[in-house]
Amino acid sequence: MSDKKRGTDAERNAEQTRNTTQNKRGRWIWFLIFNHVMLNLFQHLFFRPRNKFGVTLFVSFSIFNCLFIGCKKAKSPVEPEKEVDYGAFYTDGLSSKKWVALTFDDGPKPEVVEKIFETLKKENVKATFFLVGSNVKLHPQYVNKYLQLGHEIGNHTYSHRNYYQLKEKKSMAEIEKILTEELTASENVIKGLTGVKPFFMRMPNGFFSPMVRKVAKEKKYVVVNWTFGCDWHGYTKDELVKKYLRSIEAGAIFLFHEKKVTAEALPEIISGIKKKGYEIVPLREILGLNADIRR
Repeated sequence: MSDKKRGTDAERNAEQTRNTTQNKRGRWIWFLIFNHVMLNLFQHLFFRPRNKFGVTLFVSFSIFNCLFIGCKKAKSPVEPEKEVDYGAFYTDGLSSKKWVALTFDDGPKPEVVEKIFETLKKENVKATFFLVGSNVKLHPQYVNKYLQLGHEIGNHTYSHRNYYQLKEKKSMAEIEKILTEELTASENVIKGLTGVKPFFMRMPNGFFSPMVRKVAKEKKYVVVNWTFGCDWHGYTKDELVKKYLRSIEAGAIFLFHEKKVTAEALPEIISGIKKKGYEIVPLREILGLNADIRR
């Protein structure tokens, strides 16, 4: 499994948002100019008795307004501003801000998760935890605590199978069926305990393919890998601190695991991130996905 997983989806989202804003601004300027001209014409034409041209102009103006504005129905207060791009794949976030996001895989692990919670609470940091469904079933008492402490939960499949190995033994159709079942089983356990369906998913070992994108889209997930991570290589605490702090950059998504050495290194890593002038933000914020994702 590679330490670094790169991508550009978040930057593309940011560029699309900027372009949309500029287009809307331009449309409204032309609308105001057109509105001013047309209203002046109405004063001279429309209010004269039996002026067919004035009536025609009024109808045309009404149709133009409807088309130009879009005739959109009012949005519900909870409706997101843009449709979520399910199946999207991210390995890093927006590079326009000095933001870093922290993610943890393979929980819940009772022997270390409380220490991780303690550090995150002390540092006022929110993280995303990609949970394995079978671990959730073994330790259900921890699942709601992630949410109560303000963290996000992601789906890390039910049994953490190695899809690189599966690819050597099974057809893509068989793997697709396995993945769908794994995501559904994990989702059902998590939602049954919390009432929340995870929004993010992460594949075991960072595996990704068009098939994964297809399944994620069908299951309504956004797929997130990572920019940097290395705590599964057997490094000491001090080595971990140095490696993560050297990898800080705008938009970085750090991958950790619920491991003893990670829990020990975490306070120094968070402190080092802050000392370098970076802010640690939730995953959905660093990706520019600010809609309410709990459902």
